[in-house]
Amino acid sequence: MKDIQVKELFFKLFNCKNEAEVEQIILNDDILKNNANWKPYGGNKNNFGTFENQQNHPIPALVEKITNSIDACLMKKCYEYDVNPISKDAPKTMYEAVEKFYGIKDCNMNDLTDKERRAIAEDIQVIATGDMGQPNIRIYDNGEGQLPEKFEETLLSLHRGNKIKIPFAQGKYNMGSTGAVVFCGDKKYQLIGSKRANEDSAKFGFTLVRKHPLTQSEKDENYRSTWYEYFTIEGKVPFFKAESLDLGLKNRNFESGTIIQLYSFQPAHGNKGNISTDLYRSFNQYFYDLPLPFLVYDTRYDLKIDNKVIKGNRNRIDDDTNNNVERTISLVLETDLDVNNSYFKIPVNITVFKIQTNNEQDRQYIGNKNLIFTLNGQVHGYEGQSFISKDLGFPLLKRCTLISVDCNYLPVDVMQELFMSNRTHLKQGKLTERLREEVIDLIKKNNTLKDINEKR
Repeated sequence: MKDIQVKELFFKLFNCKNEAEVEQIILNDDILKNNANWKPYGGNKNNFGTFENQQNHPIPALVEKITNSIDACLMKKCYEYDVNPISKDAPKTMYEAVEKFYGIKDCNMNDLTDKERRAIAEDIQVIATGDMGQPNIRIYDNGEGQLPEKFEETLLSLHRGNKIKIPFAQGKYNMGSTGAVVFCGDKKYQLIGSKRANEDSAKFGFTLVRKHPLTQSEKDENYRSTWYEYFTIEGKVPFFKAESLDLGLKNRNFESGTIIQLYSFQPAHGNKGNISTDLYRSFNQYFYDLPLPFLVYDTRYDLKIDNKVIKGNRNRIDDDTNNNVERTISLVLETDLDVNNSYFKIPVNITVFKIQTNNEQDRQYIGNKNLIFTLNGQVHGYEGQSFISKDLGFPLLKRCTLISVDCNYLPVDVMQELFMSNRTHLKQGKLTERLREEVIDLIKKNNTLKDINEKR
């Protein structure tokens, strides 16, 4: 196909309002409807389990996409600083990378002006378009981007461990791009487009991901499972020349980086409205100590405020412009967790919110996540109100208390023993139980918390 035809095909797909329109384009296009032009994602037809056994909720699945975007932006900055990301000169942690490349110390975004914070946030955007009930979700980042010929070993790969030697990257398992696809309508369509940053000859590559529709012959052969696949032209990811593209971003055109469109995304209960209010709340809850701010932007409504900057719950609590916080308590759990006779220091931060008759702080800051275990600021496991009322014995604080256990300072082998690879649950084993018991013991002894509960 000629460059102009490939570009037209991309925009046909990109401008679809829902999965039904994508389906029609596939049925009416000889190249798209030819099964020979689709390859199994990750080069393996046995990939269904990898996609389907990720997050069981659409919001943490989207969080993984944003985490990938943060990684991509930090990688781009690393190259711009002429630092090899796997060298000894590279930042050792994500927080160190954010400070080195963006000047944000300890991820404290409140040190920035609103203008500075928004300028950084617009490098990562989550945008709702299309239908009201099941919108398309676009996720854009002004990160490193990828060359079309590298898609198969990066954006379309599985289990390759592409980031395993990059100490400041959150992604380690090479599965993060798959979890959100299963929440895309019935056909599971996802459009991926990318252009390598800082390369003059770089082309814009794209592909469409879907759940493979089993043919009658495949059914007759007793295929027990389908698989996920991506579109190619003559076996290669399609591409075209592009300096600048209008992709519906806030305050900019697309010049390099990556953009992903999830069609007919199925948001959870409580997240079906304007994403600059509903998803704003959820993203702040899942990103307690967010490394970089990002933007949520809803194009489906005629709103005075259609976009907001996400900066994470810790920054919101520290800022507290609405005077919601009654008390913050910072503790440190010193423990060996019965592992290798080594002592670890684990920061534990407690926020008690003021009483409100409508329980707005519970809705805005906590949701059902009263106790959270975080890594690089992202929630990797949590418990609800019963932890406060039953385990801690503070029943009058159960709707207004948020506790963060910061696991950044644990050794890698300990973290792997604690966290599931889908980053939504803690493993239910001896180590988790030991950590949980020691957190309970530390907090129950705190006299400040006891006094607040008694006053209530």
